[in-house]
Amino acid sequence: MNEVTSVSSLSAGEFIRGCRLERGLTMTALGSRCGMRRERVSALERDARPLHAMRDVVGMAAALRVSPFLLALLTAGVARDAEVRAAVGGAYVRPSYSVSIGPMPRTFGDEMYAARKFRGVTLAFLVGRTRVSAAELSRVERGASAPSIRVVTDVAGALDMPCRGLVMAAVRDQLRREQGCLPAPLAGRPRVLVRPALQQARASVPMPDLAELSGEFDAAVTCWI
Repeated sequence: MNEVTSVSSLSAGEFIRGCRLERGLTMTALGSRCGMRRERVSALERDARPLHAMRDVVGMAAALRVSPFLLALLTAGVARDAEVRAAVGGAYVRPSYSVSIGPMPRTFGDEMYAARKFRGVTLAFLVGRTRVSAAELSRVERGASAPSIRVVTDVAGALDMPCRGLVMAAVRDQLRREQGCLPAPLAGRPRVLVRPALQQARASVPMPDLAELSGEFDAAVTCWI
């Protein structure tokens, strides 16, 4: 595996601690910036209690002035060495959201629904393959709640989807959610439709759209560094 695609050995906690020290912040000061107690920051840096909620990932990234995409990827364990090396010691200037978000794409819930229908599986199947309840999976798929990092990685594994792309889609949704421009939760059928031909071809064939999802956001990580 080359250095472009190799997964970073740096943990999210080590990255947070390094960024905090580089900025001359105490744990208390960092906690006050992102609404966390000092004990919580300490646990994060020791990887004793990882970030889970997407709002906490985005909040911590804003407090440290780093890419929320990169921090989420590190938390999920799928960040690349090249991305981390580019970020360490960098300028950490937070750009506008309009640079990294781009035009309105499908949401995490849309991608999850499309993949589930493509594979021909039910929410009950996902419950059996993940550590997530049916109620929570339903809320996430409809866009009524934000998925945690654990939910994203569990869903990616259960549906054989690219984890990097899904993590970044979830971060992108959270950024839009905080700006008030995320589509309203769906009461019934999600916005995305799956062609019947794709449903019939499900099984082991990767979904065309989702196969390109990771590459679509690689530039988003870079522009936030």
